[in-house]
Amino acid sequence: MTVTAPEMANGIFGGVFNLNYSGDKNRLIWHRHWLVCISCGAYAGVGCFLFAPRGLMYGFVASLFTSCCSIWADYVHIEDPQHLAHLVDRWAAFHFFFVLVCECAYVLHMPIWYLTMTLCLALALFSLSRSSRSRQSWVLLHSAWHVLPMGLLLLPGLIS
Repeated sequence: MTVTAPEMANGIFGGVFNLNYSGDKNRLIWHRHWLVCISCGAYAGVGCFLFAPRGLMYGFVASLFTSCCSIWADYVHIEDPQHLAHLVDRWAAFHFFFVLVCECAYVLHMPIWYLTMTLCLALALFSLSRSSRSRQSWVLLHSAWHVLPMGLLLLPGLIS
């Protein structure tokens, strides 16, 4: 049996690597919630408190853009999984992921083991969020997916 690339992308980490994921099977779970909206600001928080004070303007702008895309998709158009906002949000998130890795590892010199553990947590939370079967668990897990990894990236600067 041959597995195609889209099938493989859908099976890995709940489809996190599938940029064309439609979200149709989550239509009844995904809904507009204030906590998810607020959690979308976590990306901007990383930009404001990690990148901007160090003069890393590309990372700062990327974080603001990612927060805006996240609010657009995860709050404004969350109940329409086919809306363009979701595709734009996924592309912005992938771009921001690479900006985070480069800025944190090569410019801020965060330990690779720390970044790897943070990435593993992010992937786990995203996968759990996407596989949620209740509206309440989706809100909590999706908000945690936004906030916890970003908080962990801010933590070393706060305690040093």
